[in-house]
Amino acid sequence: MVAGIAAVRRPGELLIGHPSGVTPAKVQARLEGGSAMFDVLGFSRTARRLMAGSAYLPLS
Repeated sequence: MVAGIAAVRRPGELLIGHPSGVTPAKVQARLEGGSAMFDVLGFSRTARRLMAGSAYLPLS
């Protein structure tokens, strides 16, 4: 399954899985002074809540 998803992944696209399927998100990020800086971060909206939570970025 992972190989199938990775084969269709486009640069700058993050695939977020949820109970109803997969939502693509556009992401462009860089490290600046030890912190993640997002130049582009966007995804399409939906009428219902699909997810809640936190994102963690490893420091190394």
